[in-house]
Amino acid sequence: MSAKKQYQELVNRLVTMHRSEVKVSKMYGMSVLTTNGRAFAGLLNDDLVVRLDKLEYARASGLKGAEAYVMKNGQVLPDWVRVPVLHVSHWRGLSEDARVHANQG
Repeated sequence: MSAKKQYQELVNRLVTMHRSEVKVSKMYGMSVLTTNGRAFAGLLNDDLVVRLDKLEYARASGLKGAEAYVMKNGQVLPDWVRVPVLHVSHWRGLSEDARVHANQG
């Protein structure tokens, strides 16, 4: 299954589970999920991009091919990591961690 389809399944699940809080939006030149107005996950090419707390960021960064999210202008977004489709089995947990992190502050 393609990364786009995997991401769409993730979007559908999160929007259904958290109907009043999770929305689909556009930010940083990509489709993103927001919770209470804060972006927490998105799809860039075939990578899931998520904003995580320090512990989860360190874990996600340890996955093969994962890297810090760098915007087109060269700016590195703190706490954001790109996780390739190779690790799609982690996407659900990472996106849920990112949603919780976004709600905390």
